[in-house]
Amino acid sequence: MKQIDDLFRDGLSGRKSAVPEDMWSRINSAKSTVPEGEQLDAIFAAGLRSRVGKVPAGMWDRIVAARSRKPMRLLMATAAALLLLVSTVGYTIYQNRSFAGPLNGEFPMEQVASPAEPVAIEEAVPAGDKNIVEASAQSGIEAENRVNLTTIPEGSGRMNEQAIPPESVREEPVSMGTTPSAASLALAELTTEADEMVTGERLPNTEEARAALYAVSEVPAASLTLLPTDETAFPEIKRQYRPRANLTPAFPVSPRHRLQAELLFGVAYANQIFRESDASQLPLREIREVTEFPEVSYQITLRGTRKLGERMMLLGGITYAEIRNRVEYSQFINGSAVDIATNNQIRLLEAPILLGYRIPGRRLQVSMNAGPIFNLSTSARGRFLNPDLPVPQDLSAEGSYRNNIGVGLMASLSTTYRIGHKEPFLLVVEPFFKSYPGAFTVKGAPVSEKYWVAGLQLGIRKSF
Repeated sequence: MKQIDDLFRDGLSGRKSAVPEDMWSRINSAKSTVPEGEQLDAIFAAGLRSRVGKVPAGMWDRIVAARSRKPMRLLMATAAALLLLVSTVGYTIYQNRSFAGPLNGEFPMEQVASPAEPVAIEEAVPAGDKNIVEASAQSGIEAENRVNLTTIPEGSGRMNEQAIPPESVREEPVSMGTTPSAASLALAELTTEADEMVTGERLPNTEEARAALYAVSEVPAASLTLLPTDETAFPEIKRQYRPRANLTPAFPVSPRHRLQAELLFGVAYANQIFRESDASQLPLREIREVTEFPEVSYQITLRGTRKLGERMMLLGGITYAEIRNRVEYSQFINGSAVDIATNNQIRLLEAPILLGYRIPGRRLQVSMNAGPIFNLSTSARGRFLNPDLPVPQDLSAEGSYRNNIGVGLMASLSTTYRIGHKEPFLLVVEPFFKSYPGAFTVKGAPVSEKYWVAGLQLGIRKSF
């Protein structure tokens, strides 16, 4: 074979092929210019626009499971909040049902006029009481405002005999056309018999006897009654004379216990809402929706309360809240797919200013609160997936989050239970709802992100 190669090489060594003269010019004219810079980027973007990456194993199963869990958690949280609200309102109504209105024979305390001077006590006799003495029920003695013997001061000394009217003045004359009453006849007969039976040994002074008879005659007949002996009558009497609560205090409110401080810790569910800026960012929104799932968020609140009146109060303080999300994705490492799960945190420092309306009770009280919450600082930490990039992106650097998200709205239902007597404190249970109208991301971000939060916080409240 080597000899044949040598023969061909020697025979063709001096031969020159005929090359057309315009060959190279035609080759150069057929060449296209190579794109550079933005033109090259546009070619790659157009070629990869419809490209869909390979779906990791088990991705759709995780998506279905996540979408089925979210409504169930929201439903359970809503049911728990409604159950707490219904039980709180029902217990409050049960505790305050004794203050619905005055019972028979009762009247509000504010309708009672305070007397300027001590007055005698008048006892009212029920018309239908069967246990009243028959003689006093049939008597015609008028119920006048007479001075009770119990109102005479202890140090007044001996009764002035000169102030007692004579017997002729005390006896009321009977006119010709007037029939004397049974009480007048009984009193006259009693006086006559007493004068006849009085002897020097028993009553040495006739004026003292007359003074005693005059004092007895001045006692109202309505007070000379017997108490009812029926067993069911005593609870009724007790209810009639039971003191009522004065809802309008007659004295100025003391500044003590107008200021209260409370420390609360709560857990919450944060609902994440994505919205793309244009149609080209739809893949980014979809991949974030299917890879990010809400976790249990929490917040810590230090709040002060000031009473503005009998029912109104002002609440304000500072809150540290952390919204937590879980990110799940698959990444190829050394040729094999590895499932990775990590957490994202959005940290908020807020100042709530709430106005509350309190429903009073004995130990259990309920207040409805609502007002704005002012955001002081916002920061984010974590990762998110971008379909155009092979590796996860940093949430704080590439997530386009704002440092301050503005003003939000908050509503809560506080239920307090008083513990202790001498220096009591209040146990606080408060379901709450917060909404943030503004987006957490800057204006012009590829995907905007919003949240609303619902949760329950517990704590204690102390008065100062």
